[in-house]
Amino acid sequence: MAAGRARQVRVLRRSLWLGLWLLMAAGGCREAPPAPYVVAEISEQEVRFAEFQSYLEANAGEPEGDLEDQVSSALFDGLLEECLIARWAVDEGLVSANAGRRAGVGAVTAELAAAEVSSRAIASYYDEHRDHFHRPDRVHLQQILLGNRAVAEEVRAEWDAGMPFLKLVDLYSQEGLLLGADEGDLAREELPLIFADAIFDLQLGQVSEVFAAEYGFHLFKVTDRLPAGVPSLERVEEAVRRELLRHEVASGLRTLVEKARQRYNVRVFERNLPFEYTGEY
Repeated sequence: MAAGRARQVRVLRRSLWLGLWLLMAAGGCREAPPAPYVVAEISEQEVRFAEFQSYLEANAGEPEGDLEDQVSSALFDGLLEECLIARWAVDEGLVSANAGRRAGVGAVTAELAAAEVSSRAIASYYDEHRDHFHRPDRVHLQQILLGNRAVAEEVRAEWDAGMPFLKLVDLYSQEGLLLGADEGDLAREELPLIFADAIFDLQLGQVSEVFAAEYGFHLFKVTDRLPAGVPSLERVEEAVRRELLRHEVASGLRTLVEKARQRYNVRVFERNLPFEYTGEY
């Protein structure tokens, strides 16, 4: 009887020691919690809350506390995507390891933006989006702004007599010139209301009267008139090229982010974020 009880005690003790050892072993293998300032990790590379604050300032222009949780989460995902792209740039040898996140993103973007856009692609986009290019009546406008009315009247006389625009700008750059700019093609609604009617009443090649405003004295000259309609491919070719390239870069970045998510392990430490995270990571 006593021997049986002693055997039970020994078995119980072994069980208790085994349980205690397992608990100690489990405790020794458990990862230490991240530091409070670490909000994410990309394959053991820390992402700190201070970095997110800087990202918010650059992209949202207001503190995190003023944003809804969903918006904060979307912005946080944007930061993580930039971190993924930057990590990819380092591992692919596009930038050095200490180049920084923005440099990494810039290197990848530049590589994508170096792609050629074919003339066929430009023509195809133009044909498919002709309605998008429809423009109202426009004028091609040059403007000179001066700080002195007497000088403005002098410039007007010179301009009206045929002196080239660039020569005028150069000649009067030291005599009260505040602005000399070729404004390009502008529709009536793109002009300040106080000038729009007067500018559109100008004949081709005519120099306007001096217009006084609180910030100076304006002169305008219409160098071309463009009727309402769809401009030729030649006029919009460069704009189409930029648009197609922008789509190409955006698509390339999305594809690269997906590849980077497969290559790197992303962990978000939600308890270290001051908002309820509802993002994709």
